[in-house]
Amino acid sequence: MDVKLLVDPPDVSLNSPVADAKLFSDFLLQKAFRKQFKDLLFPRPQPGVIAGCRVTDVKIDFYDGKMHPVDSKDIAFQIAGYFAFKESFVAAKPVLLEPIETVEIRIPEDFMGKVMGDLSSRRGKILGIEAEGAFQLIKAHVPTAELYHYSSTLRSLTGGAGVHTEEVSHYEEMPRDAAEKVIAEATKRKAHHDHHNPH
Repeated sequence: MDVKLLVDPPDVSLNSPVADAKLFSDFLLQKAFRKQFKDLLFPRPQPGVIAGCRVTDVKIDFYDGKMHPVDSKDIAFQIAGYFAFKESFVAAKPVLLEPIETVEIRIPEDFMGKVMGDLSSRRGKILGIEAEGAFQLIKAHVPTAELYHYSSTLRSLTGGAGVHTEEVSHYEEMPRDAAEKVIAEATKRKAHHDHHNPH
């Protein structure tokens, strides 16, 4: 069994896997194998090659393959497809994405310096600042991972006078140092799991 794939970003961001239509219309594949290959690449939930994270925004083009009329069983095709996908995916240099929140913070003007400095330390990107009488309304994009216990921090910085709201906005590429930490932690967890759950 031989399977060859091309793995590329889709033309638009769909936040979901995408398979080229050729994958399911190519008569090189017997009809019996098409479902197995689709289930392999797009199971629910979708496992990830990098740190176990779900794979999104991927276009896959099946462009070549060989089958044996006797030996090409379902499981052989699934195994060949898995390793073809894994090799192609890693070669495409994937990146980890992180969720970004739109944060609105309402604080007395006297605390602007402290709050802005704290947002900067959390990798926040200021979108705008508006005056509301003696208060300032700050709108920013901040990674979800950086907002842990933010309500407590904001109250501490403003003497209890600051309030904020959070809303999931989009995903962005994770900085390399943060991604390396996530991958290292995932590798450690997997090693621990494999050690305590041998096959």
